[in-house]
Amino acid sequence: MDTDMKNITRYTYEFASFLGWRVAFCRHGRHLVRYFPDRRYGSKEASLHAAIELRDNVREVLKQLENLLENRFAKFLETAEQSKNNHCVKIDIGLSTVTKEHEEGGTSSSERKERGSSL
Repeated sequence: MDTDMKNITRYTYEFASFLGWRVAFCRHGRHLVRYFPDRRYGSKEASLHAAIELRDNVREVLKQLENLLENRFAKFLETAEQSKNNHCVKIDIGLSTVTKEHEEGGTSSSERKERGSSL
């Protein structure tokens, strides 16, 4: 039997209206709670096994999501660092993108307008 009972609680008639197990997670203010009654699963051991299986599956999904977020954040930081090193910072402002490097080097938009009007 699994000795790790984190996120799993036993309910008895002394404290609840059923015999069984409860699996509960709370992340960022959101709650996931599932009950595993002994009666539905046939025995205390069978309901515990089902509760442990769900708990382990939820843990695995949460771990995969955390890894995905860490990888995306790392890529974001890498891109930001490259942009900083190239002195090129792109700022997305909806439909158009402004590039800092363009404004500092080459011709500015006001210079282009002056040339265009003199042609």
